Amino acid sequence: MKKFVANLVTCLVPVKEWRRKIRAAILRDRFSELNARLDGISSRFPGLETRIDGISSRFPGLETRIDGISSRFPGLEKRLDAIEQENKFRWHAFVWNVPGEEDWKSYLITHDMPEVIRALKEGLDEQSHEIIGQKVEHVLHLPLLDSAYDKHFRADSEWEIYCSERDREERARCLRDMPNLIERYRGNYTHGHLNDSQYRPHESFYYHHGLVFLDKETLEYLKGKALVDIGALNGDSAIALSEYGFSKTYMFDLTKSSEKSILDNVRANGLDFAKYAFYNVAFSDKMGEVFVEKDLPINGGTNMHRLNNRRKLMREVDRVPVSTVDDFFAETTEKIGMIKIDTEGEEFPIIKGAVKTIREHRPILSIAIYHCPSQFFELKPFLEKIVKGYKFMIRKLEYVNHFHFNETTLICLPEEISI
Repeated sequence: MKKFVANLVTCLVPVKEWRRKIRAAILRDRFSELNARLDGISSRFPGLETRIDGISSRFPGLETRIDGISSRFPGLEKRLDAIEQENKFRWHAFVWNVPGEEDWKSYLITHDMPEVIRALKEGLDEQSHEIIGQKVEHVLHLPLLDSAYDKHFRADSEWEIYCSERDREERARCLRDMPNLIERYRGNYTHGHLNDSQYRPHESFYYHHGLVFLDKETLEYLKGKALVDIGALNGDSAIALSEYGFSKTYMFDLTKSSEKSILDNVRANGLDFAKYAFYNVAFSDKMGEVFVEKDLPINGGTNMHRLNNRRKLMREVDRVPVSTVDDFFAETTEKIGMIKIDTEGEEFPIIKGAVKTIREHRPILSIAIYHCPSQFFELKPFLEKIVKGYKFMIRKLEYVNHFHFNETTLICLPEEISI
């Protein structure tokens, strides 16, 4: 028996040794993969190594402690892999949803979507149909922001999940033209989380809120008429559209701090101040007022719903009047050639309060429709019913910023000038 045990031990020793060697080889491979990943991270974040070296110098024993932790927890690498996967940049279905509105997925469940989509697509071109299909597909398959499923959905790049071949080609064109935009349009267009001084919003400066899709003859319709810019922010739209010969540009924003930013940017681009007027006014489908936090910095995500929800948290407030487009321009003698609306979810009520103006002036309309499902699916059919003689198309107007899948605009053209 002793001899048998001795022989068994003799056989097991080399087996254990081979297992150790195999594990070591596997670890070497895993560490080489890890090094490659770290090199990739270093190239994406040039200052990262310097910051890590700084941390190491402040805490001399840190590396030793990490080595000790690794030896005590052999499965640490797997956990680090899981953490890396968890921390890949997050790409979601639709980020924006107005408080009080159905979320995108609930909308698809509670509405007769075949009929809704049929009404939306009617009379639209092929590219508009493709954008609608993409939107529906994204909502069906991707998690909503801050949902339970959102925590487990990650992707290296938005291009893996959001983009068609057309999108990739369009993004390449936008990136090639970026230096020209920075040179052509001077000023500071940062706001909120978009704090890069080189930032130039493509929906304004590259696509001109859809006007780039129209021919020169159609654009003659705008000359000598007024531009109404609702959701003026920092003046990016007014400045980008300054080349179309508008007689006057009326800019509206519920944030008072927008005025200084607009004036600075108008000055930076050498434009005539006399042709620009700013009003600290909000619009909807009925008159009223909204409380805005005093000295609130400009932010593209500000809307009346969010401000009303924050009312109790505000120390000092400005009372901003809420008007309708019809009431504000009731006595104007100027012809309105274009109305652009991007107000983070208030677009539908604003249109309801602008029906008389649209009927009388027949302007080109550029309306953001990506903030909530009701405006995306229902605004175009609503306009068809209440304003006769318009043609429509839907376009995406952002491919560089990671919100490109949201920047979707309804462009409305009176039939007498439609291309």
